[in-house]
Amino acid sequence: MALGMESFPVNIYLTIFLVNLVDLPSVSVTAPLMNRYGRKKYFVFLTVTSGIFSGISGVMQHYGNLSSHSVYVTTISLVLALLAKMTLATGYYALIIYTTELYPTVVRGIGYGFLSTIGRIGAIVSPVLIYLDGILPGTMYFICGVMIVLSTGCVRRLTETNDVMLLDSLSDQTRTSEHK
Repeated sequence: MALGMESFPVNIYLTIFLVNLVDLPSVSVTAPLMNRYGRKKYFVFLTVTSGIFSGISGVMQHYGNLSSHSVYVTTISLVLALLAKMTLATGYYALIIYTTELYPTVVRGIGYGFLSTIGRIGAIVSPVLIYLDGILPGTMYFICGVMIVLSTGCVRRLTETNDVMLLDSLSDQTRTSEHK
């Protein structure tokens, strides 16, 4: 989302400063809140919130260009985009912890490496979204918001890992699934 901040008609240096500033709370609140509310609930809440903020920001960017109150619409859209970035960054930190706890110890590194590799598809697609956003303002944030909410639906089927003993081997994984 940080790559698309140049689509806002605001000082680019101020925008980049704000984008980096909203990441500070992400790092400091993730661990305590995940331990309190659980990994899965915390992640799902953050990503759905980010998707909603992002989608609304995209719609506001699109209609802000058509509106006579474009300064107010731009400001609100920028705030929503920054909130989307903050909640998504916080959710990403939670996702790293959550997904690594899902795998048994013997395959944890391989599983996380696979997820990181698959996650790089977003880096490949992002220039296309930025290009589309230049043609049709708000497209990038709207598409990102929809994709965030859809991908969160996949996580809903996974198990909670808070206060659960981590599995050491694949045989532990099969024994646990047989007892369910």
